[in-house]
Amino acid sequence: MNAVIRSLFCFAVFAILSALPLWAVPAGTAFTYQGRLNDNGAAAAGFYDFTVQVHSAATGGSPMAEASLPGVLVADGVFTIQLDFGAAVLDGSARWLEITVLRQGEAGPASVLSPRQEIAPAPYALMAMKVPAGSITGANLAAGAVGGSQMAPGSITPDKLAPGAAAGNLAASGQSGVASGGVVLSPSPAAPDLIGAGYFQMGKTDLIPEKWEHLADAPDATPVVGASAKSVWTGQLLLAWGGGTNTGGRFNPVSNAWTPMNTVNAPAARTGHSVVWTGSEMIVWGGSDGTDNLITGGRYNPSTNAWTSMSVVNAPPARMDAPAVWTGSEMIVWGGGNDVMLGTGGRYNPVTNTWQSMSGAGSPVARYGHTMVWTGSRAIVFGGAITVVLDGQFVTMATGSGASYSPSGNTWTTIAGTESGIGHAAVWTGSAMLVTGGYQEGFNSGTDIPARLALRYSPVSNTWSPISGDYYDADRWGHSAVWTGTEMIIWSGKLLTEFGFFGGLYDEGMTGTGARYNPVTNAWTTLNSAVSPAARFGHSAAWTGSQMIITGGGQPVNGRYDFASDAWAVLPGSTERAPRTQGTIVWTGSEALIWGGVDDTGLTIQSGLRFRPDTGVWSVISSHGAPSSRRGHSAVWTGSRMIVWGGRNDAATFNDGALYDPVTNSWTQVSSYRAPSRREDHRAVWTGSEMLVWGGNYGASLQYSGGLYNPETNQWHTVNTTGAPAGRKGFALVWTGTEAVLWGGELRGTPLITGGRYSPALNTWQPMSVTGVPPGRTDPAGIWTGREVIFYGGGNAADGYPDAHGRYDPVADDWTALPLTSGSRAGHCAVWNGSRLIVWGGHSGSGLINAGAAYSPESDTWTGVNSSLPNIPSARSGALSVWAGNAMLVWGGRNSQSFLTKDLYSYTPAASFYLYQRP
Repeated sequence: MNAVIRSLFCFAVFAILSALPLWAVPAGTAFTYQGRLNDNGAAAAGFYDFTVQVHSAATGGSPMAEASLPGVLVADGVFTIQLDFGAAVLDGSARWLEITVLRQGEAGPASVLSPRQEIAPAPYALMAMKVPAGSITGANLAAGAVGGSQMAPGSITPDKLAPGAAAGNLAASGQSGVASGGVVLSPSPAAPDLIGAGYFQMGKTDLIPEKWEHLADAPDATPVVGASAKSVWTGQLLLAWGGGTNTGGRFNPVSNAWTPMNTVNAPAARTGHSVVWTGSEMIVWGGSDGTDNLITGGRYNPSTNAWTSMSVVNAPPARMDAPAVWTGSEMIVWGGGNDVMLGTGGRYNPVTNTWQSMSGAGSPVARYGHTMVWTGSRAIVFGGAITVVLDGQFVTMATGSGASYSPSGNTWTTIAGTESGIGHAAVWTGSAMLVTGGYQEGFNSGTDIPARLALRYSPVSNTWSPISGDYYDADRWGHSAVWTGTEMIIWSGKLLTEFGFFGGLYDEGMTGTGARYNPVTNAWTTLNSAVSPAARFGHSAAWTGSQMIITGGGQPVNGRYDFASDAWAVLPGSTERAPRTQGTIVWTGSEALIWGGVDDTGLTIQSGLRFRPDTGVWSVISSHGAPSSRRGHSAVWTGSRMIVWGGRNDAATFNDGALYDPVTNSWTQVSSYRAPSRREDHRAVWTGSEMLVWGGNYGASLQYSGGLYNPETNQWHTVNTTGAPAGRKGFALVWTGTEAVLWGGELRGTPLITGGRYSPALNTWQPMSVTGVPPGRTDPAGIWTGREVIFYGGGNAADGYPDAHGRYDPVADDWTALPLTSGSRAGHCAVWNGSRLIVWGGHSGSGLINAGAAYSPESDTWTGVNSSLPNIPSARSGALSVWAGNAMLVWGGRNSQSFLTKDLYSYTPAASFYLYQRP
């Protein structure tokens, strides 16, 4: 006869789970293991991966055999698995089972049930139907050979138990006894185990209230970098800040990704500010808020992502456009302007948070548009615009004068004069100052002309010498210049020429060109301009040690230039913002991953976002090694990685992809060998070991093909097309645990009611019944309940948005109609929470919708989502949604003004528990 052994396991799989196994053992070595699984006190539902090992001891040792059981269905807490380890393992000796469980789709680690469970005497001990009284004594029984199920109710009375034995057994398994009249809670309205044990239902209570919450809005993929944003290089990160905002970002060239700067305690928004890198902090000071010049500033520490305010005591007068240098212990700021040009400056010590004034004796004439470089011991101020009196009037003119400042002596020394220029660029080579570009304003010849500066200055000899006359477009201003260690690189800015009979500067516009100057050979080399970022001026440039990174200058597309390869690359996310449509979302078990799509300017996106509900924190997915920008792609979660594949952008349709690992924030490429042909708007599901891709279209051609991709081997296998449903797009594809169910969609504008079932194990298709099938439609939602597929929503050309939906049973191959919902929709959110289908939002013939409903297959009823709850999102279509363990996340979409949004909401349905009382 069958033996039944009861025990309790407590373990953690991201949440606390408990299992109450019931072993029903037939003759032979095969046996059935049936149990109950609870999740945080509620009956578990969904698919779990089980691993069962046989051991020869209660603890330690190596397993004798192992069974892997992926995708075990748990419904209302109940699961059943079949085990057979064979006679060689189950030879009559004592054996223990060790069971490991992991909720399918979660990253792990899996959890081990403890303690191990001894399986003697079942499954190989057969008891006689009738045993003479007294023939079996205690000496004839192995320890644990008699379980509770071998004993008739009431056969063991308290006088036959040692004191405290029953309570001890319960405590050892993590349970407590339920006294007569005691009440327990269950999520099931008809819990068979409790009812079978004599409990009766008393009613129900709603312990979790229904609610909406507005969570943190997604950040834009890149920081806001204004026209006069300033940047510094830390040795690992590029920090770009300001430019009309008080926001900024950190760019990591290794991961090719931006992360936003913290704005708490950040200085007020400004332009024309001074900025330096100290070795541990970025110092921002001065500038203008558009109305007033500023005397305030702040220090940003990238290690802590935190700002510290700066003292204003003894600070120099407020100003903007003042160059600054870092001496190794102080920031020196000098010159610039407010209502007038300034000839003063100050020295700031971040360690003491104090300012020290600079001597005015021998200092240069007040000016703006000048440059300042640090030689290692002195700051050299050169050029710019000064004010002079000419014919009794104040006139602004360019100057070629300058001076050097020694912090140790607080003294100035005049340097030799040379050609004049405003808006030029200067770098320090280690032995000389190189100066290029700029323009002149003056009346020397009655004509304003480009400066055409191309000079180098030696502080040792206090002399100027010309840079090669074959310089490249040096007649520019507002350009950038960096020193590589061997060469100076200049880039972009505005080109200038003489213009007009009476002169004057003619602005030819911004240039996207540049050049490299080698002081040793005294020669220029033109920069490769392919794929360079948009032309600009007044931008910021930083040298990383191998690359020049360009930000700001009034252009959204930033870039980096690689010195060794003479090649440009556009920085990720340069034109991308968080709002998007046609992207994808997957749930990892702890966070939502969003990738790709189209932004609110119509551009395809090559970036992604991550959101953790437990911390409420957004972060940016690295785009280093990511697939190219695209929409209409697919994304699946494997349990440890997200696979993005296919789709298209404005230039091409793809049959490539990549795997994203959130632990390392890195991508690896999907093999293209034997991959399915190019396509978009296809469908993909994860089978437990492979990604199944099917259908879609390439231009006007429908794809009647598919593939199976194994990420462990990085290999594709072709899907058999024999017996496959007709080619289509806009269909639903759902994985049941053993096969993929495909239904609906359209063929050249005709909605389809046909479908098919595909078995990867057999590589075969089976047709689906059309008896009782709902009307055909495009883009229905498909949800697997554990027993059936629910197809809901979508639209077609003939019926618009049909309100007839269906449940399909793949085992019986039959359809059951869902109750009508008084209206249907497309572009909606649809998730399965373990017991109900929740739908929300979308659009119908009447416009956008901000209402929803929940469907229970158990009761075959719809329950409305309360539309009067606070924080309910605005009506929208095309939002991304996913079930995040205990709530539905709803992100983005297109609202009633046809704008894309980046707001995030969570919906928690009411959770009812049923009360059962012990008699």
